[in-house]
Amino acid sequence: MAPSTLRIPKDQAVGVKEKALQWAERHFDHCCLLDHNDYERYPYHSVQALLAAGSRRQLQCSAREDPFARWKAWQNDAWWSFGFLAYDLKNALEDLQSRHPDGIGMPDLFFFEPELVLEVLDDDLLIHSAEKDPAAIWRAIRREEVSGAPRPRAKPLYFRPRMSKPVYVQRLEAILGHIQAGDVYEMNFCQEFFAEAASLRPVPLFRRLNASARAPFSAFLKLEDRYLFSTSPERFLKRSGSLLLSQPIKGTARRSPNAERDARLRRSLQESLKDRTENVMIVDLVRNDLGRVCRTG
Repeated sequence: MAPSTLRIPKDQAVGVKEKALQWAERHFDHCCLLDHNDYERYPYHSVQALLAAGSRRQLQCSAREDPFARWKAWQNDAWWSFGFLAYDLKNALEDLQSRHPDGIGMPDLFFFEPELVLEVLDDDLLIHSAEKDPAAIWRAIRREEVSGAPRPRAKPLYFRPRMSKPVYVQRLEAILGHIQAGDVYEMNFCQEFFAEAASLRPVPLFRRLNASARAPFSAFLKLEDRYLFSTSPERFLKRSGSLLLSQPIKGTARRSPNAERDARLRRSLQESLKDRTENVMIVDLVRNDLGRVCRTG
């Protein structure tokens, strides 16, 4: 069935993101919201938000199952696709393996082709659907009553680190030794903080997180009974034709609308050894990664 599209003026779609996300999470096993949060002065965005719901078909596989070849073949037939590439896909590219505990059990690669997509543009809203009448979808979303803030918890939620402080410090000292010896010069050392037996309402919790951070790359993903939230200020990669764009924030500083303060921030950034080192590091890292798939020059 060929997809159909309904266009709605933006002044008639006030609050659509909150209503549409709540509606999609309640009615579908798979949904994804990508939200730009009306971020000012951030170039290269093409939409204010995208919401995908329902699953016509899916692809999920591990790093051991030739994931990139399978993904490429799957993408060739996709109308739209939403999903994620997990960190352990590194094991399909390098001679590496992972021994870390996985309490969530997300696949290494997951994508779904949605039944419907909402595009929130600067001036209007588009509803695309390959399965249902877009006008019926719009009526259902408009009827949605947005629930309030999460209810107070009966028990507090305690997060635990995966490593104790002594173990963390011991490993950090070992890494510093490797850096001083010249074995490694870039290292991203982090650990997991986790809580168990948690009872949460995903949509109100994400709404609070997103309202607090208001990041240009916020995301909500539902994969049946598992969820991913993101409120990132960084764009990892965007592809437009043959152009690849990366926008990390290491070695950068915020801007100020006050010209005098903006000049002070600029000077402080230029004089900061830490920020200059971080900037050189991330530019070198991105250049090295892109050099594996791009033509020189």
